[in-house]
Amino acid sequence: VLMQMRPKGPWCGWLSYTWSQVNDRIGNVDVPRSWDQRHAINLGVTWASGPWTATLVNSYHSGWPTTSLTFDPRTGVPSIDPSVRNRSRLTDFNSLDMRLSRTFIMPRGALDVFAEVSNATSRENACCVEYEVRQNEDGSVSYERDVSSWLPAVPSIGVLWRY
Repeated sequence: VLMQMRPKGPWCGWLSYTWSQVNDRIGNVDVPRSWDQRHAINLGVTWASGPWTATLVNSYHSGWPTTSLTFDPRTGVPSIDPSVRNRSRLTDFNSLDMRLSRTFIMPRGALDVFAEVSNATSRENACCVEYEVRQNEDGSVSYERDVSSWLPAVPSIGVLWRY
């Protein structure tokens, strides 16, 4: 679903919502694919006046699927039960992106100069899970779950020649 607002004047905006489901069939079981994000919402606003354009976008998506280890209660040995593959979810993600651009009209086309920041609030986008084996002082073994994230705040500048 996409709603856009384009009134006369320098402001415009949009709001979108997407529901999706991506599965793999393993045997006779549908398993959520690792990049399945059931809910995604984007809200954006743009101000444009003369050669200047400023855009602010807030993006949200539900957490991606992950598989949790199960531990044998007698031995403490971890295992992955294929029947619960990707049945857990990582944390939801919300990002704020900003862009400011200036257009220069050229004899042949236009030159856009811009500065932007993706994920300006540097929120963590949990993506990947690893388990580290730890040898405890008493000789027992434990497993530490480490969830890593995709990119933090990413500033960039650029030039685009349109002809």
